[in-house]
Amino acid sequence: MSHGFYSKAHAADVDARSKELRAFPRPVLRVRAVLPKAGPIAGAKHIHFIRHGEGHHNVAQREWLQASKDGMPYDMDHDPDFKYLDAQLTDEGERQAAALQDQCCALQAGLSLLVVSPMRRALKTGLIAFDQVQKNRDSEGGARLQVIAHEACHEIGGFHTCDRRLPRAELQKAYPQVDFSLIADEEDPPWGDGRRRGTLQEVPTRAAILLAWPLGSPGEPRAAAVTPIAPHGLTLLPP
Repeated sequence: MSHGFYSKAHAADVDARSKELRAFPRPVLRVRAVLPKAGPIAGAKHIHFIRHGEGHHNVAQREWLQASKDGMPYDMDHDPDFKYLDAQLTDEGERQAAALQDQCCALQAGLSLLVVSPMRRALKTGLIAFDQVQKNRDSEGGARLQVIAHEACHEIGGFHTCDRRLPRAELQKAYPQVDFSLIADEEDPPWGDGRRRGTLQEVPTRAAILLAWPLGSPGEPRAAAVTPIAPHGLTLLPP
């Protein structure tokens, strides 16, 4: 779900960051990008990635950049009171997530796991998008789709208040249907002291951790992941 570029300066910044990211050494993983309609590969694990819906910080960013203001509305210089802390979905973001329900139902036959970022906008996107899948399984008397939060679904942290997650205990209370057992830290590790933005180098590192994790998890041939960073579709080849 992309809102496009909000100004020439924004487009130039995204282009510069993309070039920097492509220059990083890439971890070696046996990963193949595939189209959604491509047939399954024998012995492989297929992961469907979903980008979270529109958040309140996205709206604020769009208006901020269109006004050609410096910085961001949710950086520590402009949001010292954490107005955008762990930003949630807007009404439009929830509609975007609900619009995925038919597609998610089409996947449900072979789907065994839903992995979500511990950020609220990703959690809510996943829960809404797969709500009908869960209802179908309940009505059929089948096992519910396991929903588990994974810190490696986090993109870049630090300095932007919208990218600091709530403490683990608060998230567990708000989303009891999600398994937070893999979230080891009460506070958000990528946030650090909040005074510096994480580096782009951390993005492929976390992505590699996320992709390597299901490779070592037998019995999960097909999964979905809701993250701030979303490749179109990946098939993980058996080692």
